[in-house]
Amino acid sequence: MADLHEAVQRVATLIDAAITARKDVSMNQIALYADVSNGYLSRIRRGMLSHPPSPEILKRLAPHLRVPYDELLRAAGYITSPRDIPEEMSVFLRAQRELADDDFRELVNYALYQLHKTQQKRESEVKA
Repeated sequence: MADLHEAVQRVATLIDAAITARKDVSMNQIALYADVSNGYLSRIRRGMLSHPPSPEILKRLAPHLRVPYDELLRAAGYITSPRDIPEEMSVFLRAQRELADDDFRELVNYALYQLHKTQQKRESEVKA
């Protein structure tokens, strides 16, 4: 992961700009909608953390900040370059952002099903 202080500052800059750009909601409302405390969001925004927010927190904030989740992950240092994400993963992240919850869950379930089938096939090949 990139230097923690730099990652915290990148996230702070991005989130501060996103909150400032949201003229229709306050920081308090964003915190409420994302289910994070107002104090924690304020510390994120001011870069007053010892490490970047977790991917889960960033995931909850992304739609309310109107910032793509993968952009927040990159700012936080969880993804270091676009090459770190295969094209298929970018599609998956986009689907996570844009699909209805039920449709996304169906996509995840299908992926899990395919993984299970692959695992079973490997296990049967090992036994043979």
